[in-house]
Amino acid sequence: MEKEKLSGKEVYEFWQNGKTLIEAAEIYCDKNNIKNSLKENKNNDFYKYERNILENLTNKIISGELLSIGYDESAVGQPFPDLFSLSIWPPDKINFKSSSILYDDVIYSSVRINKSPTTNKIISSLNNKVGDKQIGRPSKKNNIIEAYEYLKKEENIDYSKTLKSHTEIIQKTVQSLHPNIEDTAGMQHEAIRRAIGERFKTDKEKL
Repeated sequence: MEKEKLSGKEVYEFWQNGKTLIEAAEIYCDKNNIKNSLKENKNNDFYKYERNILENLTNKIISGELLSIGYDESAVGQPFPDLFSLSIWPPDKINFKSSSILYDDVIYSSVRINKSPTTNKIISSLNNKVGDKQIGRPSKKNNIIEAYEYLKKEENIDYSKTLKSHTEIIQKTVQSLHPNIEDTAGMQHEAIRRAIGERFKTDKEKL
C-alpha cells in the first residue's frame, strides 16, 4: 500500500496550530532530564539551560516525534510556511524570544513546533508540494544540479573551499545555461545546499 503524503494544506495547519519555541520548550521538553544535566554545571547559567532545551527539542524532532515548520528567509517571496529539513537540527543559534533559528548563515523565522502526524505519512512536503501541484516558487533543484555537474566537468569547482563560496558561480552558470532565468530566486545558499550538498561532500571526499 502506498504511503500517504502530507499535503501543503496540512503543513499550513500544523504551522498555524503549532507552538512557538518557548511554548514548545515548556510543553514538550523533558524538564527532569534538563534539570539533572544542569546539576553538573557549576554556574547553572541560562546558556547551559538553553542548550539543553535545544538538545531536547532536537532529539524529538530528529526522532520524528515533533515537526518544525516555518519560513526560510533565504527563499525569496516564500508565500507558505514549510516543513524544515532535519539537516538544520541542531541549528547554530536559537532565539526563543523571536521563535527563530540560524543554520549555515540562513535565518528560519516564525518557527512553530507541533506533534508529528500519524506514522503512515511521509513528510514528502519537504519539497513544498500539494499532491502533484507545486506551490509557491518553482524549484530550481534540477537547474542547480545541472550547473554543478557542468562546473565540475569544466574543473571549476574548488574543493578546497566551502560549498557556500560557490554560490555566485552556480547562480551565474544556471542563468548562462537557462537565459530565461533572470534572477537568483530559489538559488540562495540554502537551496543550493539542499540540492547538491551531499554531492559536493561526496565528491570532495573522493579527492
